[in-house]
Amino acid sequence: MSDRYERLLRIFFKDEAKKLNQHLPKATKSLSELLTESEPSVETMGGSQVIMKKSELVEMAKIVPRDYQDKLRLPLIVLRRIELGRGTFSVLGDNAEKFTVKHILGMTKLSFDDMDKEKEDFFIYRPQVQELLRRFKSLIVIAFGAPPDMEF
Repeated sequence: MSDRYERLLRIFFKDEAKKLNQHLPKATKSLSELLTESEPSVETMGGSQVIMKKSELVEMAKIVPRDYQDKLRLPLIVLRRIELGRGTFSVLGDNAEKFTVKHILGMTKLSFDDMDKEKEDFFIYRPQVQELLRRFKSLIVIAFGAPPDMEF
């Protein structure tokens, strides 16, 4: 493939990835902050709002101990990893977000006090994403990414 063609292809994919991800939040908010809002939401890259259900935030607060609610940032962003095959995803964010997903899905027996003992990256699959969405639809956002060899 010529350098010019490859450069044009990268520009195209970068533009398409931006269009596909306009629904992603510009910034996230802590669970504790969202619990205090009368209409919990965050702004998206496209200028609209991700509106989160209060009932789902309350349910999440039952799972995440109060001491960790300032660390957990929402909405949770789950990245579709097409380079790893159909139905493979990773969780974006810090350890609080990753550990919370593991905890919800029963992938860890550790408590939140011990979450720093479990820092390795992991993948989740379509049935697990469906479980997350079934329980916390308004708190989960799916992102679409390019394979690492197509990084921009």
